[in-house]
Amino acid sequence: MPKPIIIFGLVIIINLLNSSAMANVIVKGIDEPLKQNVLLLLSLNQQSCQAKTWQIQSLFTQAEKEIQTAVKALGYYQPQIHSTLQFLPECWLAEFDIQAGKPVIIKKINIVIQGQAKNDTEFEQLVIKFNTKIGEPLQHSLYEAIKNKLTVLAQEQGYLSAKFIHHQLIIDKQNNSAEIRLTFDSGLRYHFGTVNIQQSLLDPTLIEKYTHELKQSHFYNSRDLVNLYDAFIKSGYFDNIEIRPHLQQPLPNRVPLTIQLTPKPRHQISLGLGYATDIGALFSIYYQNHRLNAIGDFLNANIDISPVLSTLETEYNHPLETGVNDFLTFGIGMRYENTDHFQAKSATLSTRLKYALANAWKQTVYIDLNYEDFYTPMNHTQSWLLVPGINWLYSVSNNQLHPTEGQRIKIDINGSYQNPLSAVSFARLNWELIWLHSLPWKGLLMFRNSIGLMAVDNWQQLPTSYRFYAGGINSIRGYDYKELAPKDVNNQVQGGHGLAVFSIEYEQPLTENWSIATFVDSGNAFNWGNLPIKSGVGVGIRWYSPIGPLRIDVALPLNEAQSDYQIYFAAGARL
Repeated sequence: MPKPIIIFGLVIIINLLNSSAMANVIVKGIDEPLKQNVLLLLSLNQQSCQAKTWQIQSLFTQAEKEIQTAVKALGYYQPQIHSTLQFLPECWLAEFDIQAGKPVIIKKINIVIQGQAKNDTEFEQLVIKFNTKIGEPLQHSLYEAIKNKLTVLAQEQGYLSAKFIHHQLIIDKQNNSAEIRLTFDSGLRYHFGTVNIQQSLLDPTLIEKYTHELKQSHFYNSRDLVNLYDAFIKSGYFDNIEIRPHLQQPLPNRVPLTIQLTPKPRHQISLGLGYATDIGALFSIYYQNHRLNAIGDFLNANIDISPVLSTLETEYNHPLETGVNDFLTFGIGMRYENTDHFQAKSATLSTRLKYALANAWKQTVYIDLNYEDFYTPMNHTQSWLLVPGINWLYSVSNNQLHPTEGQRIKIDINGSYQNPLSAVSFARLNWELIWLHSLPWKGLLMFRNSIGLMAVDNWQQLPTSYRFYAGGINSIRGYDYKELAPKDVNNQVQGGHGLAVFSIEYEQPLTENWSIATFVDSGNAFNWGNLPIKSGVGVGIRWYSPIGPLRIDVALPLNEAQSDYQIYFAAGARL
């Protein structure tokens, strides 16, 4: 039986069981949040028709006290309760008519911070946030939450001996008001102490790049330890990371750390089979050597083979001194592309400087030496190009496998000047944007935009890999892969000097992992002064599997196209 049907059946059974259990207790006179809290704490609500008469009578006697506790937790201290109990032939029946009265309102929140945290901006901002609750109905959970958040923040910020000197919740029943009084002594703020790193394979100077933030003059902060753990994971060097702060036996004002690093196996090989609509069946081989030497150089290689697009890429990576995410790389690549409109074989030598900038931006400065042999219906050309360029990438999301908020921006600028190593002069700009935003009822809105612009002095010498095309699952759905672009005098697609694609997609979850989507894509590849808009519409299914999202789309072209519809299948996150 399919999983969604099983879940649906379980939900029906649980609801039937709940409804039968609640059928013997009727609560009225109060709104739903209060009612649910009363039913949750009411012992009588857990009994069946088969319960003993004396047991029902005993629980009915204590019901009023339980109701008072339930409504008091949500700020109602003077309820009026009218209750009746009947023993009918088929079952017993308890009814409670509750008038909650006026809620207790928070009139004052007085939080005094003592110790070194007195002037800590994080504590100041937290107190300001708590004060926004003044004027709201009192909930006991808020009082506990304030105490808990102060304690957690103290531990995060290194105030390891923090404690409450005074904590009090004062209720004025006569005036239906409440006051929260807290005095919190943070004590001294601790620093990071000595860092003992247990590993033997990599140069200590490489490891110190990861721990340089944890200097002995730096305040202890648990979030720094989380960031350090993430950095070790993303480095690709280690299979297991254990970071132990010695909180139980800290030195005076110091928290020593022990970091134990277990390396990954040096060699990793993985094979893959898949299918993507644009390129067909795909066979992949991936290889990585995680440690070429003690200074952290590593090598990765990838082979993808498909009927439309096949690639071979190898990259040697050398870590730089400037940061844990900064690398100098040397690469070799080969590519074969066979579409309905052109064939191209290319080989590339590349050098790249990769830097992690502030605020999640990444910058790559590169230079490519590219040879391409390409065939279009109008000509067959071989071109050499020496192409320097720079790109910036920004990608953030709230969840890697199932994001509901996030954005991805990529900007790439490159070009070439005609010389013995370049057959053509050109300048090229490419912009890509994906923006994901949550809507009411768990809906998701995704906006996608691609803009490309180029100036070139000799179009016939420009390889197809630098021309602009549209159409396909990541472009304008409803049209074949790279089907859309300006055509030559023989009505054959030849690529364009520019690109403009806009897409809006709405996704509505059906279950935790299944969603449906609808979308509109518009745009085209174009030459200057002529942008014929092509559009496609469609629907899709999304499955957020444990290994990543899978999606199937059915799209209809709204303009002339090679086929009446397209079916797309793809895997992987888009952010």
